[in-house]
Amino acid sequence: HTHTHTHWQGCHSAQACPRDQMSSKPGTYVTKAREFFNRDVRDAKGVSKQCHKGKVHCVKWNHTGSRLASVSTDGTAALYSVRSSSANGPLQKEIVFTEHTDVVDQCRWKPGSDQLLATASRDSTVKLWDVRAGSKSIQTVKTKGENINLAWSPNGNEIAVGNSNDVISFIDTRKFEVVNTKSNDVLVNEIEWNHSGELFLLTTGDGFVRVLDYPSLEPSGTPMRAHTGCTFCIEFDSKGRYFATGGADALVALWHATELICLRTIGHAEWPVRAMSFSFDGRLLATASEDTFICINFVETGELVHKIDTSDGTTAVAWHPTQLILAFSGEGGASGMISIFGYVSCLELYSAALPADTPRLFIKLTAFLFLALFVCRIPS
Repeated sequence: HTHTHTHWQGCHSAQACPRDQMSSKPGTYVTKAREFFNRDVRDAKGVSKQCHKGKVHCVKWNHTGSRLASVSTDGTAALYSVRSSSANGPLQKEIVFTEHTDVVDQCRWKPGSDQLLATASRDSTVKLWDVRAGSKSIQTVKTKGENINLAWSPNGNEIAVGNSNDVISFIDTRKFEVVNTKSNDVLVNEIEWNHSGELFLLTTGDGFVRVLDYPSLEPSGTPMRAHTGCTFCIEFDSKGRYFATGGADALVALWHATELICLRTIGHAEWPVRAMSFSFDGRLLATASEDTFICINFVETGELVHKIDTSDGTTAVAWHPTQLILAFSGEGGASGMISIFGYVSCLELYSAALPADTPRLFIKLTAFLFLALFVCRIPS
């Protein structure tokens, strides 16, 4: 892909962002978030661990956040448990999957599952792993071409995998065989279903997002212009309200997930945006690029909440599904490293007490006090 750095003005919206049950006091949320990231987080650059021998291309949390999966150019996938009280940091390697024979580009957990993980490799296979079965895969599907992108349907019944020839194969996970393929006449970077599973979206090299009806795979309207250069990545928030795209123009475009209109652009990066992740509450969006920082943006306004300084560009980011904990991986000098940002004192992983409904806040505060007493082991 050609990296361009241009400023794009095409997707600005004069419309206000639908509040969609957002807090009536967004300023309070942003203030509390900034206080948490700047004052309470233990390590400003995250706690890092050497996890692979090659560059990490993808990191993904399972449904409950008890495990983190990663894949790498070294041809392996790995699984980590998260142990907040460990002196060696939060990531404890559990399993290394070594059956792939080439670069592993993508991994996805089955929606709602803590056990089933799919990986896509340039060795022209998609493998399914059950963490209860150890390091041996439970299913393998041979595809045509080097696999570079992957998505899992919301109902868990289909996996889509795209290859370097821009052909997307659809795998029925109940039979674990390819049941359909779609060739494309344009470079396809990432693929994703919407939350209902009725639409299938592709980010493309010509700067568009193409939307297809599913399962017919017929175009649903005309392609949507997203970026002036290549559109690299796409990510839906967990609430189904928004999705975001990142492009070679160094911008992030925020879209209404059902109306399919661009609400605003976010322009805090200086280089092409290649990875992004929404927080569990859908209010923060972490975006990563070839810049030496990760931006944490407030979704409702697009304002910058926090920057995480990194030693090099970032290849992958993933928010924890229940807490303000961000996993990310870098390239270059940080090749093979995975970092966890969100530690607070006493080696505890804990979500910020941001404005929320009272029961949730009470539960979080109770959990924090309990862990502080029994894990921190404060001398009496």
